[in-house]
Amino acid sequence: MLESKDVSYQVKGRTIVDRISVALAPGRLSVIIGPNGAGKSTLLKLLTGELRPSSGHVLLDGAELNSFSAQALAARRAVVAQSTHLSFPFSVIEVVLLGAMVPGFGEPTAIKQAAAYRALDDVGLSGFADRLYTHLSGGERQRVHMARALCQLSTGARDRNAPPILLLDEPTSNLDLMHQIKVLHEVRRRVAQGWIALAILHDLNLAATFADTLILMSQGRVVASGAVEEVFRDDLLSAVYRCPVETNISEKTGRRFVLPTIPQSL
Repeated sequence: MLESKDVSYQVKGRTIVDRISVALAPGRLSVIIGPNGAGKSTLLKLLTGELRPSSGHVLLDGAELNSFSAQALAARRAVVAQSTHLSFPFSVIEVVLLGAMVPGFGEPTAIKQAAAYRALDDVGLSGFADRLYTHLSGGERQRVHMARALCQLSTGARDRNAPPILLLDEPTSNLDLMHQIKVLHEVRRRVAQGWIALAILHDLNLAATFADTLILMSQGRVVASGAVEEVFRDDLLSAVYRCPVETNISEKTGRRFVLPTIPQSL
């Protein structure tokens, strides 16, 4: 389990994350939602270990996250950042293989390459291996980094009882609808195998469709957490997003979704 306990993070006296406790369990996809500036990406960076909390604790299986070596963390968890810039003319397969090139990842080259090609196929980029990364669209680059993370977690040596952890910051922001569904379906497929997954999503309807648990943040705090039906409330979402929000239930699927309401003053 990956968890934060009363974690806070301050920069120059300003509190970005304020006493947040979350627990990410195997076999569940947790999705963080909330307006811009709510502290979502900062919380994710605290959970990845990229940032150290000003107070509180981030624990992996009960041990302090900062007690793990970089190699041990790389074998256990992969991160897809909100944006990644590569200016060198790497091929797509070379970028994906970066996930398997962590020191200590002892799999033979052939196994690493097979994992990389499999990951490309999983994100809908079969046939892209020899293309130059710098020639791809933003959405294609985003899927390449998703494939890199999948390749990393499939080649890292770890205890079989320690589930892989996938941490994603807006993994669908540059994708069209079909590829949004494709990527999140692949995340759910891993979750069904016992993985731990956390994603930040701005699209509330995608969040409601794929999440097991929603974590709603505002002004650095978690204001609601739980199943979709617990978080998708008109009053709560309208207050957090500071605009009228109407929640609905699909008659066909029974799933919840939201529609923005145009204020009469506009």
